[in-house]
Order: sequence, then C-alpha cells, then structure tokens
Amino acid sequence: MISRIVDNPIKTLFILFSLTIGFAYYAFFSTNKLIVDFSLEQMFPENDPERDKYDQFRSEFSREDDKFLLIYSCDDPLSRENIKKLSVIDELINKIVGVQQTTSLSNIQENEEFLFDETLDDSTWEAHKEMVLDHPLYTNLVISEDGNSGAIFVDMKDDVNNQTLRENLFKEIDIGLEIHGRDWDWYEAGIPVLRTRYVELVSKERSIFIPLGGLVVILILFFVFRQVNCVVLPMTSIFITLIWVSALMAYLGITINLISYLTYILILIIGCSNCIHILMKYHECVEQEDGNIKLAVRRVIKELGGALFLTSLTTAVGFFSLMMTNIRITQEFGFVLGVGVVLMFIVAIITIPIILLYLPSPPQHHIKRLISQSDSFSVDKIDASTKKFPYPILVLSILFLIISFIGLKSIDYNISILDDLRPGNSLYDDIMYVDKNFGGTLPLEIVISNFNSSTTNKDSSSLDNIFNLDFLTKADEFESKIEEISHIKKAISMNDYIKVIANFWEPERGMALPEYDDDIYDYLDLAPSNIGTNLFNSDSTKYRITCRVGNIRSKVADSLKVDVQSIFDEVFNGGNQEVLISGSTLLALRTQGFLIRDLTTSFILAFIIIFISMVILFRSIRLSLISILPTIIPLVAAAAIMGFSGIKLRPSTAMTFSIALGIAVDDTIHFLARFRQELKKTKDVGLAVSNSILSTGKAIIGTTLVLCMGFFTLYFSELVPNHEFGILATIILIIALISSLLLLPVLLNLFYKHKLK
Repeated sequence: MISRIVDNPIKTLFILFSLTIGFAYYAFFSTNKLIVDFSLEQMFPENDPERDKYDQFRSEFSREDDKFLLIYSCDDPLSRENIKKLSVIDELINKIVGVQQTTSLSNIQENEEFLFDETLDDSTWEAHKEMVLDHPLYTNLVISEDGNSGAIFVDMKDDVNNQTLRENLFKEIDIGLEIHGRDWDWYEAGIPVLRTRYVELVSKERSIFIPLGGLVVILILFFVFRQVNCVVLPMTSIFITLIWVSALMAYLGITINLISYLTYILILIIGCSNCIHILMKYHECVEQEDGNIKLAVRRVIKELGGALFLTSLTTAVGFFSLMMTNIRITQEFGFVLGVGVVLMFIVAIITIPIILLYLPSPPQHHIKRLISQSDSFSVDKIDASTKKFPYPILVLSILFLIISFIGLKSIDYNISILDDLRPGNSLYDDIMYVDKNFGGTLPLEIVISNFNSSTTNKDSSSLDNIFNLDFLTKADEFESKIEEISHIKKAISMNDYIKVIANFWEPERGMALPEYDDDIYDYLDLAPSNIGTNLFNSDSTKYRITCRVGNIRSKVADSLKVDVQSIFDEVFNGGNQEVLISGSTLLALRTQGFLIRDLTTSFILAFIIIFISMVILFRSIRLSLISILPTIIPLVAAAAIMGFSGIKLRPSTAMTFSIALGIAVDDTIHFLARFRQELKKTKDVGLAVSNSILSTGKAIIGTTLVLCMGFFTLYFSELVPNHEFGILATIILIIALISSLLLLPVLLNLFYKHKLK
C-alpha cells in the first residue's frame, strides 16, 4: 500500500483532487446541497414519553411558543401622551407579516370600547388606570404591577414556525421601534425571542470563530516550522477534509445547526495536530536518510501511520460515543465528526507526504532547529526532571488526583435554560428584566381532563364537559393555590375570562364565578366568540391553565411538578380528573438532564473502547495499564476545576469530556508508539524514554500548543457553552501534555523495566 502511494503520486493526487471537486459541487451547488438550520426545536429528544405528551398538548391547544412580550419603560405608561404614542407602535406591529394580533394598553377593550380612548374625561381615565392595575388579566401582561413598565403582548401566526420567518418578523419590529420608540427603553422576552436571538447569536459566533480558528492555526504552524510550505500543506489537507465532510452531511441530510457548526472548528484544530506530527517526523527522517526525500516519505507513512491511525481512532471514538444520546442533532454531530477525524487522517497521511516528494528538502537550519537541538521546546529539561525527580513527580501526581476527586464531588448539575447566556448579553439582560418586572417569561402548561363521574375507564370517549360550576369551582381553587407557589408568576385560565364577564354584568359581586350553571353559558354567549378559545379544547372537555415562570433551575422544575400534582390531588381529591403538567420549559430542562446522563454513559463506553484499542495496538496489557493514570488525570482535573469554580455540568461540558478524552489520549499514544520503536533499537527502557522525550516530545508540545490556542479562542465567546468548552478543553490538553511528558516517563522507568529483566 505504501509503495503504491509513493510510486504513483500523480495518479493518487489526481484521484484525490477529482473526488474533492466532485464532493465540493455536491455539497455546495447540487439540489441536495448543504443547508443551514439553527432552529432550537431540534434539541428536543426523539423518543421520550414527555415529548409525546407535549406534542399531544400542542395538537389540542394553540401553541405556547408563539407569543412574546415587548416591554417598554417610560416616565408613565398610563399617561395620555404615552398611550397615544403606543397606539402608533401597536398599529405598526399589527401590520407586520406573521403577527396574528397584539394586546396592549392602547387596544384593550371593555364592552367593545377602548379602555383608554383619547376622548375620555380625566376622572374616567383615572378610574380605568386603577382598574387595569388590579385586573386579573392585564396585570403583568400589558402593565407591570408597579405601573412603571408597559408591554405589548404579541401573538404570532401559526405558520411562523421556523427561524427564517421569525428573524424577518423581529427585524421588522426592530426597525419600527427604532423609528417610533427610540425615546423608550425596550426589552423583549418569551420563547420566540429566546429561540430567535439565541440562534442569531450562534450564527454570529460561527462567522467569528471559524475564521479566527483558521488564523490561529496558520500563525502557530508558521511559528513552529517557519516555512511557507509547512503552512500550506496542512491547510490544504484540512480544506480537502472539510469539503469531504460537507458532502457527507449533504448526502445524509444533516444540516449546519446549533451543534454541527462546531464540526468545522474541531476538524480545523484536530487536523492541524495530525499534520504537525507528520511534518515533524518528515524533518527527522530527512535528516536520518541524508536528504533522500523518497525514503523519508516512505518512513513517515510506515512508522507514523499506525500511531496516527490509533490517535485518529481514539479521537473518533470519543465523538462516536455522542451517538448514544437521545438528541438527533447530537447523534449526527458525533457521527459526522467521528468520520471527519478518520477522513482527516486518510487525507493528511496521503496528501502531505506525496506533495513533499515534489518539494525541495527542508533547509538544514530548520532541520537542526526542529530535530537536532535537544533544547528545542525545553525537552532536555523535561527529560532531566523525569530522571532527577521521579518519586516527587509520582507522589505529586497521586496527591493531585486525590484533590481532583474531592473537587469532582462538588460538581453542580442544577441547570437553567438561561445558563447558556452570561450577564451583559442583551438577550440575558432583557429576559432577567422581564422576570423581575413582569413575573417571568417561560411557559408552564397545566391541562385538566374532566372525565364523566359515572365511568371507570378514563379514555377520550368518557370525557365530560368542563363548563359546569362544580368543576370550575374546583379548578378555581386549584388555580388560586398554585399561584401561591413562588415560582409561578402569572397564571391565566378560562375562569379569569368568566370572572371578568360576570363582573361586567354583576359588578356588585366582584371578580367571582357565576352562581348557577346556566349563567356560565349566558355570559359566554354575550362575550366575543373567540374569547379564551385557546384555554379549552375543541369539545370543551379539557381545561388549560397557562402559566409563566421565571428562570427556574432543573431541581426547582422537578419540585414544581411535584407541588402542582400534590395540590391537584388535594383539591380534586380522587375525582374523575387527570392533570398534565408540561410545556417547553420543563421539556427543555428534562432534555438537558437526560443528555447529561447519556453523555456520561457514552464517556465511560468511549474510555473502555480506547483502552481496548491501545491493548490491541501495543499488544501489552501492562503498557496500556501504565497509560491509564496519565489519561485519567487530565479529565478528573477538569472535573475538579468545574466543581471548585462553579462551572455546571450541562450538555456542553459533559460533551467536552467525551471529545477531550479522545484528543488528550493522543499524546500518550504518540509517546508510547515512539517508546516502543526506541526500545527495539536500544533494548534499554531509560534510554528509550529519553529518546522519546527528546524526539516525539517536541511534536507533542507543538500539537498541544495548536490545540490549546485553537480551543482557547472560544474563551472569548458570548455563549457560555462555547466559553466553558474552550476553558475545559484547554485545561485538559495542558494537563495531558504534562502527564504524558512527566508522569508517563516516570511510570515507564519505574514499572516497565522490570518486565525486561
């Protein structure tokens, strides 16, 4: 195989570049070309009974994720001047394509008359102000409880169900507010806002960090090799691989989405690591073969191919393990990236050596700097340290591991939906402002099914009408009690509308339910036909209470469901009713919890597969066991830093461990592969260890430098997942470098030499 590649370079390159051109056309210009889809809906699990219940809820009721609030802060939201100004803005928003209707102080009505009509006298205006501030429907919907902020409640049309349509809608709103509302402070919140602005932020990050990652890789390659061809060759290999991966994604129908966009950054960084090992080995072989490029290229492929294949395999295994999750786009991300890493190995090990055949031999001063100088990257000092301080290094490593396990126990997995954003980000600040002043923005849905009291089978055929006084009275008691739960900020149900209508006809009774069943239907007949229709299903057998909650955490969400269920059991006391507690908020928090569990399982599986792979490659259980400690320490240390620093265990950080495991173990594999080669030559463990440090140590340091700088660029991301991924990946790689070049040599010197005796 090696002979065919080296002896037929033109043919090999022709096939390679022909395939690349074909793949590029398919990926970017064909009818099946790669598309971008940053919708958050893809993050929901594929097979989950809770999602099935949520989907059933959405099929019976109007969507709860198509409404949002535009909050404005001004001197007095209820003044005549500000209501008039609001009327212009409200009318403008209602004309935007995709807006179903709006509710605001300028258009709310009582008895088919505007509540704040400009023709009202001052006393009536003041009376209406007091009424609105104490209204069960309007408070925290169009006016805050303290009266200092107003809001426009926007209901989108059902067909506005993807990122493109939402972006266009919000763009029109932004333009309108810039023209007519620039004197007010505006805030926005709600699930559509969160989805749209979050995706816009991700898209912005993609346009920044992919080019930035490429620039960092180019600068480091030039810093390490200081030769133009040693920059162009790796970038060519990476570019080819990215085209192949794009074609694979297009063929499988995998989009560039919230997770898969990281594929390009990771292949860019990981691919550069492989290229550095190839080029370092090439410089070494050129020196040993007295400038014979063909023999040097043969040796590069033969001696480095096995180790590079295993490092690519272990890295791919880390990514493939993500396929065990229950989230489709995470599964796709793991598969594509795993295949991409293997393709990167194939392309690099073929393209770079072959093109090197047509380039002049590297200048001697570069070979001397990279290979002959033992003090390059201070590897001579590292070698001396392993000989002079073996036991202190071992003891410190064990102590470090023990401390890390202590920190690991402190990891916090109590996450919230807004944990992906940091204070100072406009989306985060807007939602927190609305949480504080309007009592929460995230939806919580409660649906009560009313079954016939005479039946024992609770199915759709035995459901009973909800518009009877006995049921509505219990529902009203239930709603009153759940509103006492501190995390439920706002709740609206059909009872609220019935009370408002009853109060209009019988003001002396106040906001109360009618006294008789017949009155319920009489009042509803007098009301507008569409009033409250989204709060009960089509056959009037299910009663919906739509609530808003603040930025609750996963543990609070779990206890909240328990509390609501407990109150339901207390109020309905074994009656023929059932309750469903759902909503996108609970589903999202549940999804993250299951994803963490799946990723933890996948990490353990990846570790086992990688260990078995090392046993097969090195044909030595003892050598593989020696490698476990240097491999585990970086991962446990990163987990400890999470525990001590308060970084939460969320899907992004859990994913980091599976990914970083495959990358971090590369250093150990490269070192052990070189150690076995040197051991065959010298028959001396100590000398083999020293030679490995002085040779492969330079490549390991160089690749770690590239990987760390590449990942560390994510430190500056506005998105907390990317920010924390950059921090943790960098920490893991730095500690993996120290473990591979300090601890691993000590372990080999202390424990492996006994086997030779």
